[in-house]
Amino acid sequence: MNEELKMCSPVDPSEGKDTVEDQPIARERLTATERMRQHRTRRRNGLHCITVLLHEDDIDVLIGKGFLREDRRRNHRTLEHALNVFICEALGPG
Repeated sequence: MNEELKMCSPVDPSEGKDTVEDQPIARERLTATERMRQHRTRRRNGLHCITVLLHEDDIDVLIGKGFLREDRRRNHRTLEHALNVFICEALGPG
């Protein structure tokens, strides 16, 4: 497996010129071929893309543990990043 593509090194979405709040949440439409290519690349690298439902209390825990800032609790990208970092720390190195 390519070590550079491990999920336990997620990139902070707030890094860069613009803040995450300034970036649009809408994603561009991908063709079926592009979606399948992404799916196969993730699987080759041992990654699984899933949908996770979080209760407000779960988000409060992420904030309380310092994984997420209170002012970013409604931003999907920063919430996704916080959850990825939390899971990586909880599971430890693979």
